[in-house]
Amino acid sequence: MPPGNARPRSLRGWGLGFDQASQAKATKEFSGGWRMRISLARALFMQPTLLLLDEPTNHLDLRAVLWLEEYLCTQWKKMLIVVSHDRDFLNTVCSDIINLHDKKLDFYRGNFDDFESGFEQKRTRAIREH
Repeated sequence: MPPGNARPRSLRGWGLGFDQASQAKATKEFSGGWRMRISLARALFMQPTLLLLDEPTNHLDLRAVLWLEEYLCTQWKKMLIVVSHDRDFLNTVCSDIINLHDKKLDFYRGNFDDFESGFEQKRTRAIREH
């Protein structure tokens, strides 16, 4: 988004831990973890048609993770693709799972627990058929 088109918005109410003083600092003054939060905030502010999140809960404290889950579940109305090892986050945020396995994409309806159950059933069926 070009700087002239940006609407002024505060990060303080976003649950990512930014206070007034931190909003005035240059990005290079932040640690790696805080830079990840800045990148996440930037992506959410941009409101893209497709949001790609790669391990979004890394470097976030519990409060920020809970805020992100709530935001994605209640406010985000566009397409979201998440890569994560955070099972709880996936169970909360995902409604569909796409699994890459043996060079094939398999689609599962539901959260991560539903995927695991469906994947195991599919694997058991395949073993019985061979």
